[in-house]
Amino acid sequence: MKILHLTKWYPNLLDPTKGIFIKRQIDLISKNNDNKIIYLQKNSNQINNYIIKRTKKNNIEEFIVYYKKNNIISKINLLYLCLKEIINYNPDIIHSHIMGWNSTLSYLIYKFKNIPFIVSEHWSGYSTKSKYRLSNLSKFIRILVAKNTKVLIVVSNSLKNEMIKFGIKSQFKVIPNVVDCKIYSVKKNKIFTFIFIGDLIDEVKNISQIIIAINELIKKNIDVKLNIIGDGKDLKNLKKLRNKLFLNKIINFLGPKSKENIDIYIQKSHVLIINSFYESFSIVCAEALSLGIPVISSKCGGPEEYLNKSTGILFDNNITNNLINAMIEIKRNYKNYRKKNLIKISDKFKSSEFQNKINKLYEI
Repeated sequence: MKILHLTKWYPNLLDPTKGIFIKRQIDLISKNNDNKIIYLQKNSNQINNYIIKRTKKNNIEEFIVYYKKNNIISKINLLYLCLKEIINYNPDIIHSHIMGWNSTLSYLIYKFKNIPFIVSEHWSGYSTKSKYRLSNLSKFIRILVAKNTKVLIVVSNSLKNEMIKFGIKSQFKVIPNVVDCKIYSVKKNKIFTFIFIGDLIDEVKNISQIIIAINELIKKNIDVKLNIIGDGKDLKNLKKLRNKLFLNKIINFLGPKSKENIDIYIQKSHVLIINSFYESFSIVCAEALSLGIPVISSKCGGPEEYLNKSTGILFDNNITNNLINAMIEIKRNYKNYRKKNLIKISDKFKSSEFQNKINKLYEI
């Protein structure tokens, strides 16, 4: 089967980790099918208006276009480039990853060429808790696309419910993300270490509250450290807050890291912290559990479906004392969290499970 993947997120030269989970999923799908990926990435710093990177390995061909401008002429040219590739490839089915320009194009091709399409959605912006807001036109288009897709794959029941509240009606299928982690022979940090991994966007991830909570623990003479992995628009302000609270030796901003290094940092740490307002799934939560460390998480959607008393603590979000109490409790009872119970959770997210479910959808 020839599968065309139109994706809104994908690893690229500017951001090698963007949508890395989508790449992993396509790698799994490729074992039984021929695949072509089309991805568009803006790069306003490049000299040429368009730079095309084409690669082919095994059953996967990547067609990545880096474009300089985002005006109407550029959009027309990008549409032409995409359509030319699609016509030449002549797919049996289109898989659109993350709703946007790509899912709209999938819908139009379906209407004009009768090529069926499916959509996978991971985006957390449908929740009323989210800080993201779509225009009325974008909302209308997404509802229209979802109504016509063969299947709408979502990563959690939480996301499905939020999309239904948003007004989307479709053939929903819940398929969790794939967790693929490697266990290394590393020693735990001597000082009890919390770790945060994610985009440093405070209105979404609420990292500033984590920093404030750490400060309260230090005031109580509780010896802890916090490592923060990631980058984002609020990095500067978060560092200012850390410095203002004189926590330079307690809180480390480590920047973005490779998947391998993230796995190592997780295993050196004691507890992962999630303090988001909303998460559609939270792959980092599932990864931490599969690597044998417990998680404390705000009640933010996705993690609520697989986090329990034997694997961590859930707390009501946006209340600092709830976070502080969860941090104190998990440190006090840390020895009660059995590694085998934590790792067992990863059985739900095996690559073989994902592969079987997706291939069945392609064949419907």
